[in-house]
Amino acid sequence: MRLARSLTRHWTKEAKTRNMTRKVRWAWGGICFSIVVIGILLFSYREALLLRAGKFMAPQSNGSADTVILEGQEIIETGAAHAALRFVSAGKDSRLVVVLHRVSGNKKQFGLDDDYPDLLKKKLLLWGLAEKQVRVMVTPVQAPRTFNEAAMVLEAISKEGVRNAFLLAHGFHTRRSFLVYQHIGQPLGIKIIPIAYFIDYQLEDWWSHREGIEDFVSELFKLLYYQIRGYIPLKLSY
Repeated sequence: MRLARSLTRHWTKEAKTRNMTRKVRWAWGGICFSIVVIGILLFSYREALLLRAGKFMAPQSNGSADTVILEGQEIIETGAAHAALRFVSAGKDSRLVVVLHRVSGNKKQFGLDDDYPDLLKKKLLLWGLAEKQVRVMVTPVQAPRTFNEAAMVLEAISKEGVRNAFLLAHGFHTRRSFLVYQHIGQPLGIKIIPIAYFIDYQLEDWWSHREGIEDFVSELFKLLYYQIRGYIPLKLSY
């Protein structure tokens, strides 16, 4: 009798073990199948997904403004200047504010004169803009750079009565720049309209170019950093 009970318990235990093993196998099978299906879908729609991600990082908005803010670094690329001039027409009331970053003498590009801001303004005047249409602002290189730049620029133009401004930024830097400018501009009563321009790659196939991939990854991490540090309120991030 005891032998029969012992055998019954043993068979019951083995049956439970087999059922558990079968369930685990089915669960892992379902997980692997789901991963394969998701992988196939991502691969099939990869270009559409990457394009959507690119548009998220390089927002474009419609609107009207009489002031154009062109973000730069220590120098302004010709392609950036051409992009800005599409929004600033000679002989009209529209204005262009070009932002330059001041750099130390040791880090400055060799041969870049100290009067570069004046040379830049003269070049824009030669391109047909009037004296009153061009303003070159030099901002200090101080972290957080984009935040401090936006605060300086917006404070200056708010005193001139600006209430709407196009913000031209390079590539995937546009989202972080736009959110920072928007955050600072709201209490000043300035509406920011983001415009992304591209030089080394184009939005439609950015993932096919090394510069595009590097720019996307770099700016994505910088955007997250700004959010974590509180430079961009989460309520404005999306």
